[in-house]
Amino acid sequence: MASNAWFIPTVIAIICAALFLGILSAKKENGRLAEELNHTSYLLKKGTDNFAACTKDDAKKAGEIQTKQKKFSSLDVEFNQADAQKNELLKKERELNGELRPLTVDIKSLEKEVLRLEKELHNI
Repeated sequence: MASNAWFIPTVIAIICAALFLGILSAKKENGRLAEELNHTSYLLKKGTDNFAACTKDDAKKAGEIQTKQKKFSSLDVEFNQADAQKNELLKKERELNGELRPLTVDIKSLEKEVLRLEKELHNI
């Protein structure tokens, strides 16, 4: 019985020591998890702030893009109008050149006739 007298308190002491070490380990793990949770919360807040900033930036850039698209559309319309005017002027130029060619031929023949008449007048 004397050997049983120290056996139970020893086992209880070992169990208490194991429980104590388990509690210390759990506290340490809880501390690590709390730090990790704080860090994760910080990262989440930072990510949320960055997302909000990006969303604001995107809205601003979308507005700029819409303004540029409207300007491009109006420039496209102006270009098409200018192109149509250019084509109209080229057509008119071709028409005028067509009218001018016979007149140029007539002028050249009249100049030849004037030269011939001047020679004839000098010969008289």
